[in-house]
Amino acid sequence: MTLLQIRKSSRIYFWNFSFHHCLCYLGFDSLWVAITSNLEQGSAIMDSMKKDFTHPALEVQKDKPLVYTAMSKHLFYYRMFISVFVLENGGVPLNPFMVFDYFLLDAVDRDLVREGNNNLVKRCDEIWVFGAVSNGVLAEVQIANEQGRTVRYFAIEKPHKIVETTKDKITMEAEVAGMRHLL
Repeated sequence: MTLLQIRKSSRIYFWNFSFHHCLCYLGFDSLWVAITSNLEQGSAIMDSMKKDFTHPALEVQKDKPLVYTAMSKHLFYYRMFISVFVLENGGVPLNPFMVFDYFLLDAVDRDLVREGNNNLVKRCDEIWVFGAVSNGVLAEVQIANEQGRTVRYFAIEKPHKIVETTKDKITMEAEVAGMRHLL
């Protein structure tokens, strides 16, 4: 974009040469802007730009399910492996430890992060549970069940070896050991 400035006494005139022509008149007491545009010409230019623009992202637009990755804090260090696993298995991971780190390092009240997690669970297509079920994971599973979401369970044998299992075989952490029936 080019800008032409013409100074006349106490007033400054600006002419802006762009898609839409703009003439600006500045005085000491007031500012007046007159905008004129040729809609047909501007529309044709924009259509031409859309046709000429390319990017690899425009070629990969397959819809995939959004997958909330529920996991105990004990698996924090597996967060990236879990996200890779979801991507490689056809989903788009919404990993709370990637979004909020560990409770945003306590920079905000933990309930704000929990509420954020709960909203992600409600908006996801599926929830995949990784590793042992903690009290927080159990709460997320209950929210997913209330929303009618698909819940799948996975055991982590090694960082690069994640296998699907059932809710009857998934490990429960001590604080929720007797609550498997809530899954």
